[in-house]
Amino acid sequence: MWKFFFSFYLFLSLFVWASAADQIKTNQVVKIRADAWCPFTCDNSEKPGFIVEVIQKALGRKGYFVDFKILNWARAIKDTRQGVYTGLAGAAHADAPDFIFHKTPIDRVKFELFALKDSSWRYKDSLAGRRVGVINGYAYDHEVNQLIQNKDPSIVMVSGTAGLGSLIEMLKARRIDAIYENADVLAFWSQQQDKKNKVELVNVGSPMKGEQEIFVALSPRDRNSPQYAQWIEYEIQLLQQNGEWKKLKEKYKMRDR
Repeated sequence: MWKFFFSFYLFLSLFVWASAADQIKTNQVVKIRADAWCPFTCDNSEKPGFIVEVIQKALGRKGYFVDFKILNWARAIKDTRQGVYTGLAGAAHADAPDFIFHKTPIDRVKFELFALKDSSWRYKDSLAGRRVGVINGYAYDHEVNQLIQNKDPSIVMVSGTAGLGSLIEMLKARRIDAIYENADVLAFWSQQQDKKNKVELVNVGSPMKGEQEIFVALSPRDRNSPQYAQWIEYEIQLLQQNGEWKKLKEKYKMRDR
Protein backbone atom coordinates (compact mmCIF):
# COMPACT_ATOMS: atom_id res chain seq x y z
CA MET A 1 0.00 0.00 0.00
CA TRP A 2 2.82 2.43 0.86
CA LYS A 3 4.29 1.91 -2.62
CA PHE A 4 0.98 2.99 -4.12
CA PHE A 5 0.88 6.16 -2.02
CA PHE A 6 4.52 6.92 -2.77
CA SER A 7 3.94 6.48 -6.51
CA PHE A 8 0.82 8.64 -6.32
CA TYR A 9 2.71 11.33 -4.36
CA LEU A 10 5.55 11.28 -6.89
CA PHE A 11 3.11 11.57 -9.79
CA LEU A 12 1.26 14.40 -8.09
CA SER A 13 4.52 16.25 -7.36
CA LEU A 14 5.68 15.92 -10.96
CA PHE A 15 2.28 17.10 -12.19
CA VAL A 16 2.34 20.17 -9.95
CA TRP A 17 5.93 20.95 -10.97
CA ALA A 18 5.10 20.57 -14.69
CA SER A 19 2.02 22.75 -14.30
CA ALA A 20 4.03 25.44 -12.51
CA ALA A 21 6.73 25.35 -15.20
CA ASP A 22 4.09 25.60 -17.90
CA GLN A 23 2.45 28.49 -16.03
CA ILE A 24 5.77 30.37 -15.96
CA LYS A 25 6.33 29.67 -19.63
CA THR A 26 2.88 30.88 -20.70
CA ASN A 27 2.76 33.88 -18.38
CA GLN A 28 6.05 35.59 -19.01
CA VAL A 29 6.03 39.30 -18.35
CA VAL A 30 6.84 41.93 -20.95
CA LYS A 31 7.43 45.38 -19.46
CA ILE A 32 6.20 48.26 -21.64
CA ARG A 33 6.58 51.90 -20.63
CA ALA A 34 5.40 55.30 -21.93
CA ASP A 35 4.29 58.61 -20.56
CA ALA A 36 0.60 59.56 -20.32
CA TRP A 37 -0.35 60.33 -23.93
CA CYS A 38 -4.00 59.40 -24.16
CA PRO A 39 -5.66 58.05 -26.25
CA PHE A 40 -2.47 56.26 -27.34
CA THR A 41 -1.10 55.44 -23.86
CA CYS A 42 -3.25 56.12 -20.81
CA ASP A 43 -2.92 55.97 -17.04
CA ASN A 44 -6.03 53.79 -16.76
CA SER A 45 -5.92 50.03 -16.21
CA GLU A 46 -9.35 49.49 -17.80
CA LYS A 47 -8.58 51.65 -20.84
CA PRO A 48 -4.78 51.70 -21.05
CA GLY A 49 -4.69 53.24 -24.52
CA PHE A 50 -4.99 52.24 -28.16
CA ILE A 51 -1.34 51.23 -28.59
CA VAL A 52 -1.21 49.34 -25.30
CA GLU A 53 -4.27 47.29 -26.22
CA VAL A 54 -2.69 46.32 -29.54
CA ILE A 55 0.42 45.16 -27.66
CA GLN A 56 -1.74 43.23 -25.17
CA LYS A 57 -3.54 41.44 -27.98
CA ALA A 58 -0.32 40.64 -29.85
CA LEU A 59 1.67 39.29 -26.90
CA GLY A 60 -1.29 37.94 -24.96
CA ARG A 61 -1.99 35.67 -27.92
CA LYS A 62 1.42 34.11 -27.25
CA GLY A 63 0.87 33.70 -23.52
CA TYR A 64 2.68 36.83 -22.36
CA PHE A 65 1.44 39.26 -19.73
CA VAL A 66 2.01 42.93 -20.60
CA ASP A 67 3.09 44.98 -17.61
CA PHE A 68 2.36 48.55 -18.71
CA LYS A 69 3.12 51.54 -16.53
CA ILE A 70 3.39 55.29 -17.01
CA LEU A 71 6.88 56.74 -16.79
CA ASN A 72 8.67 59.97 -17.68
CA TRP A 73 9.36 59.63 -21.43
CA ALA A 74 13.06 60.53 -21.33
CA ARG A 75 13.57 58.08 -18.44
CA ALA A 76 11.57 55.41 -20.26
CA ILE A 77 13.84 55.68 -23.32
CA LYS A 78 17.00 55.54 -21.20
CA ASP A 79 15.93 52.57 -19.08
CA THR A 80 14.55 50.59 -22.02
CA ARG A 81 17.79 51.14 -23.93
CA GLN A 82 19.62 49.62 -20.97
CA GLY A 83 17.27 46.62 -20.88
CA VAL A 84 15.37 47.53 -17.71
CA TYR A 85 12.13 47.45 -19.72
CA THR A 86 11.12 45.57 -22.85
CA GLY A 87 9.74 48.36 -24.99
CA LEU A 88 8.26 51.81 -25.51
CA ALA A 89 4.69 52.40 -26.63
CA GLY A 90 4.23 55.17 -29.19
CA ALA A 91 7.79 55.92 -30.26
CA ALA A 92 8.99 57.40 -33.53
CA HIS A 93 12.19 56.12 -35.15
CA ALA A 94 13.82 59.40 -34.16
CA ASP A 95 13.00 58.79 -30.48
CA ALA A 96 15.21 55.71 -30.32
CA PRO A 97 16.85 54.87 -33.68
CA ASP A 98 18.86 52.00 -32.18
CA PHE A 99 15.76 50.11 -31.00
CA ILE A 100 13.97 47.23 -32.75
CA PHE A 101 10.84 48.23 -34.70
CA HIS A 102 8.04 46.35 -36.44
CA LYS A 103 7.47 47.24 -40.10
CA THR A 104 3.97 48.77 -40.18
CA PRO A 105 3.44 51.91 -38.07
CA ILE A 106 0.89 51.48 -35.33
CA ASP A 107 -0.39 54.98 -36.14
CA ARG A 108 0.55 58.32 -37.69
CA VAL A 109 0.47 61.60 -35.80
CA LYS A 110 0.97 65.26 -36.51
CA PHE A 111 2.17 67.81 -33.97
CA GLU A 112 0.58 71.24 -34.17
CA LEU A 113 0.85 74.52 -32.30
CA PHE A 114 -2.01 75.44 -29.97
CA ALA A 115 -2.43 78.83 -28.31
CA LEU A 116 -5.04 80.45 -26.11
CA LYS A 117 -8.18 81.43 -28.01
CA ASP A 118 -7.46 85.17 -27.70
CA SER A 119 -3.98 84.83 -29.30
CA SER A 120 -3.48 86.80 -32.49
CA TRP A 121 -0.26 84.96 -33.40
CA ARG A 122 -0.21 82.48 -36.28
CA TYR A 123 2.77 80.36 -37.26
CA LYS A 124 4.28 81.23 -40.63
CA ASP A 125 7.83 80.01 -41.02
CA SER A 126 9.60 80.62 -37.72
CA LEU A 127 9.23 80.32 -33.94
CA ALA A 128 11.60 83.24 -33.32
CA GLY A 129 10.41 85.51 -30.56
CA ARG A 130 7.88 82.96 -29.26
CA ARG A 131 7.89 80.59 -26.31
CA VAL A 132 6.70 77.13 -27.26
CA GLY A 133 6.18 74.34 -24.75
CA VAL A 134 7.42 70.84 -25.54
CA ILE A 135 8.02 67.61 -23.60
CA ASN A 136 11.51 66.41 -22.75
CA GLY A 137 12.61 63.42 -24.82
CA TYR A 138 9.98 63.73 -27.55
CA ALA A 139 11.05 63.58 -31.20
CA TYR A 140 9.27 66.24 -33.25
CA ASP A 141 9.97 67.58 -36.75
CA HIS A 142 13.37 68.69 -38.01
CA GLU A 143 12.91 72.39 -37.19
CA VAL A 144 11.76 71.90 -33.61
CA ASN A 145 14.28 69.12 -32.96
CA GLN A 146 17.07 71.47 -34.09
CA LEU A 147 15.81 74.22 -31.78
CA ILE A 148 15.76 71.76 -28.88
CA GLN A 149 19.26 70.52 -29.68
CA ASN A 150 20.57 74.10 -29.89
CA LYS A 151 18.80 75.04 -26.64
CA ASP A 152 17.03 77.86 -28.43
CA PRO A 153 15.22 80.29 -26.09
CA SER A 154 11.98 79.80 -28.04
CA ILE A 155 11.71 76.26 -26.63
CA VAL A 156 10.38 75.71 -23.10
CA MET A 157 10.74 72.08 -22.02
CA VAL A 158 8.92 70.18 -19.28
CA SER A 159 9.46 66.68 -17.88
CA GLY A 160 7.37 64.31 -15.80
CA THR A 161 4.68 61.70 -16.38
CA ALA A 162 1.98 64.30 -17.12
CA GLY A 163 3.81 66.78 -19.31
CA LEU A 164 0.73 67.96 -21.18
CA GLY A 165 -1.02 69.03 -18.00
CA SER A 166 2.04 71.04 -16.99
CA LEU A 167 2.17 72.74 -20.38
CA ILE A 168 -1.53 73.63 -20.22
CA GLU A 169 -1.03 75.27 -16.84
CA MET A 170 1.92 77.25 -18.18
CA LEU A 171 -0.15 78.34 -21.16
CA LYS A 172 -3.03 79.47 -18.93
CA ALA A 173 -0.55 81.46 -16.85
CA ARG A 174 0.82 82.95 -20.12
CA ARG A 175 4.32 81.75 -19.34
CA ILE A 176 4.40 80.28 -22.86
CA ASP A 177 2.73 81.36 -26.10
CA ALA A 178 1.81 77.93 -27.44
CA ILE A 179 2.16 74.21 -26.88
CA TYR A 180 3.30 71.75 -29.54
CA GLU A 181 1.01 68.73 -29.36
CA ASN A 182 -1.10 66.24 -31.28
CA ALA A 183 -4.75 67.23 -31.79
CA ASP A 184 -6.12 63.79 -30.74
CA VAL A 185 -4.14 63.89 -27.50
CA LEU A 186 -5.26 67.43 -26.76
CA ALA A 187 -8.90 66.61 -27.51
CA PHE A 188 -8.81 63.57 -25.23
CA TRP A 189 -7.22 65.62 -22.44
CA SER A 190 -9.93 68.28 -22.79
CA GLN A 191 -12.72 65.70 -22.56
CA GLN A 192 -11.40 64.51 -19.20
CA GLN A 193 -11.41 67.96 -17.60
CA ASP A 194 -14.22 69.48 -15.58
CA LYS A 195 -15.60 72.90 -16.54
CA LYS A 196 -13.30 74.71 -14.10
CA ASN A 197 -10.17 73.31 -15.74
CA LYS A 198 -11.25 73.55 -19.36
CA VAL A 199 -9.41 76.01 -21.56
CA GLU A 200 -10.25 77.13 -25.09
CA LEU A 201 -7.37 76.72 -27.51
CA VAL A 202 -6.87 77.54 -31.17
CA ASN A 203 -4.69 75.78 -33.73
CA VAL A 204 -2.16 78.34 -34.98
CA GLY A 205 -0.28 76.17 -37.49
CA SER A 206 2.61 73.73 -37.54
CA PRO A 207 6.23 73.45 -38.65
CA MET A 208 5.63 69.72 -39.27
CA LYS A 209 5.19 68.71 -42.87
CA GLY A 210 3.08 65.60 -43.19
CA GLU A 211 2.71 63.11 -40.35
CA GLN A 212 5.04 61.20 -38.07
CA GLU A 213 4.88 57.40 -37.92
CA ILE A 214 4.82 55.86 -34.45
CA PHE A 215 5.58 52.31 -33.34
CA VAL A 216 6.28 50.02 -30.42
CA ALA A 217 10.05 50.39 -30.02
CA LEU A 218 11.69 47.33 -28.47
CA SER A 219 14.88 47.25 -26.41
CA PRO A 220 18.11 46.49 -28.29
CA ARG A 221 19.29 44.69 -25.12
CA ASP A 222 16.45 42.13 -25.17
CA ARG A 223 17.25 39.12 -27.37
CA ASN A 224 13.53 38.46 -27.81
CA SER A 225 12.82 41.92 -29.29
CA PRO A 226 12.88 40.76 -32.94
CA GLN A 227 10.31 38.06 -32.09
CA TYR A 228 8.08 40.54 -30.25
CA ALA A 229 8.29 42.88 -33.26
CA GLN A 230 7.13 40.07 -35.57
CA TRP A 231 4.18 39.27 -33.32
CA ILE A 232 3.14 42.94 -33.13
CA GLU A 233 3.44 43.26 -36.92
CA TYR A 234 1.24 40.20 -37.36
CA GLU A 235 -1.34 41.59 -34.91
CA ILE A 236 -1.53 44.95 -36.70
CA GLN A 237 -2.21 43.18 -40.00
CA LEU A 238 -4.78 40.86 -38.39
CA LEU A 239 -6.70 43.63 -36.63
CA GLN A 240 -6.83 45.73 -39.76
CA GLN A 241 -8.17 42.79 -41.78
CA ASN A 242 -10.81 41.50 -39.33
CA GLY A 243 -12.33 44.89 -38.47
CA GLU A 244 -11.14 44.98 -34.85
CA TRP A 245 -8.74 47.83 -35.65
CA LYS A 246 -11.62 50.17 -36.49
CA LYS A 247 -13.56 49.11 -33.38
CA LEU A 248 -10.54 49.79 -31.19
CA LYS A 249 -10.15 53.23 -32.76
CA GLU A 250 -13.83 53.96 -32.10
CA LYS A 251 -13.43 52.85 -28.48
CA TYR A 252 -10.92 55.66 -27.97
CA LYS A 253 -12.76 58.10 -30.27
CA MET A 254 -9.78 58.30 -32.60
CA ARG A 255 -9.67 59.09 -36.28
CA ASP A 256 -8.91 56.04 -38.41
CA ARG A 257 -6.19 57.13 -40.82
